[in-house]
Amino acid sequence: MLPVVVSGFKHQHSACCGGGRSKGQIMCLPLLPLECHNRSQYVFWDPYHPTDAFNAIVAKGAFQGTLQAAHPMNVQQLVET
Repeated sequence: MLPVVVSGFKHQHSACCGGGRSKGQIMCLPLLPLECHNRSQYVFWDPYHPTDAFNAIVAKGAFQGTLQAAHPMNVQQLVET
Protein backbone atom coordinates (compact mmCIF):
# COMPACT_ATOMS: atom_id res chain seq x y z
CA MET A 1 0.00 0.00 0.00
CA LEU A 2 1.23 3.47 -0.82
CA PRO A 3 2.01 5.72 2.14
CA VAL A 4 -0.42 8.60 1.70
CA VAL A 5 -0.82 11.68 3.85
CA VAL A 6 -4.51 12.24 4.53
CA SER A 7 -4.07 15.36 6.63
CA GLY A 8 -5.55 17.56 3.89
CA PHE A 9 -8.96 15.92 4.26
CA LYS A 10 -11.50 17.40 6.67
CA HIS A 11 -13.23 14.03 7.22
CA GLN A 12 -10.56 11.37 7.66
CA HIS A 13 -12.44 8.99 9.95
CA SER A 14 -15.95 8.98 8.52
CA ALA A 15 -17.37 8.03 5.15
CA CYS A 16 -19.38 10.28 2.87
CA CYS A 17 -22.19 7.76 2.50
CA GLY A 18 -23.09 4.64 4.44
CA GLY A 19 -24.53 3.55 7.73
CA GLY A 20 -23.46 2.62 11.21
CA ARG A 21 -20.65 4.07 13.29
CA SER A 22 -18.79 6.76 11.30
CA LYS A 23 -20.81 5.53 8.29
CA GLY A 24 -18.32 2.72 8.08
CA GLN A 25 -20.35 -0.38 8.81
CA ILE A 26 -22.98 -0.49 6.06
CA MET A 27 -22.28 0.11 2.39
CA CYS A 28 -23.93 3.11 0.72
CA LEU A 29 -27.43 2.14 -0.42
CA PRO A 30 -30.04 4.15 -2.36
CA LEU A 31 -32.21 4.63 0.75
CA LEU A 32 -29.41 5.99 2.95
CA PRO A 33 -29.11 9.78 3.10
CA LEU A 34 -26.18 11.43 1.39
CA GLU A 35 -24.93 14.02 3.85
CA CYS A 36 -21.71 15.23 2.27
CA HIS A 37 -21.90 18.25 0.03
CA ASN A 38 -18.20 18.42 -0.73
CA ARG A 39 -16.94 14.93 -1.49
CA SER A 40 -13.37 16.14 -1.91
CA GLN A 41 -13.17 16.61 1.87
CA TYR A 42 -13.64 12.87 2.51
CA VAL A 43 -11.14 10.03 2.25
CA PHE A 44 -13.85 7.38 1.89
CA TRP A 45 -17.10 7.36 -0.10
CA ASP A 46 -18.44 4.35 1.82
CA PRO A 47 -16.77 1.68 4.01
CA TYR A 48 -15.05 0.09 1.00
CA HIS A 49 -14.41 2.75 -1.63
CA PRO A 50 -12.10 5.78 -1.47
CA THR A 51 -13.26 9.06 -3.00
CA ASP A 52 -11.99 10.42 -6.31
CA ALA A 53 -9.96 13.04 -4.41
CA PHE A 54 -8.12 10.34 -2.46
CA ASN A 55 -7.66 8.18 -5.57
CA ALA A 56 -6.03 11.14 -7.35
CA ILE A 57 -3.44 11.45 -4.57
CA VAL A 58 -2.68 7.72 -4.66
CA ALA A 59 -2.41 7.73 -8.46
CA LYS A 60 -0.01 10.68 -8.43
CA GLY A 61 2.09 8.90 -5.81
CA ALA A 62 2.26 5.74 -7.93
CA PHE A 63 3.07 7.68 -11.09
CA GLN A 64 5.54 10.29 -9.79
CA GLY A 65 6.26 9.13 -6.26
CA THR A 66 9.51 8.52 -4.46
CA LEU A 67 10.86 5.08 -3.59
CA GLN A 68 8.79 5.18 -0.40
CA ALA A 69 5.59 5.40 -2.45
CA ALA A 70 6.54 3.20 -5.40
CA HIS A 71 9.29 0.59 -5.13
CA PRO A 72 11.54 -0.22 -6.96
CA MET A 73 10.45 2.58 -9.33
CA ASN A 74 7.41 4.69 -10.05
CA VAL A 75 5.29 4.33 -13.19
CA GLN A 76 6.88 7.32 -14.88
CA GLN A 77 10.36 5.83 -14.44
CA LEU A 78 9.09 2.47 -15.69
CA VAL A 79 7.72 4.04 -18.88
CA GLU A 80 10.95 5.95 -19.49
CA THR A 81 13.13 2.81 -19.28
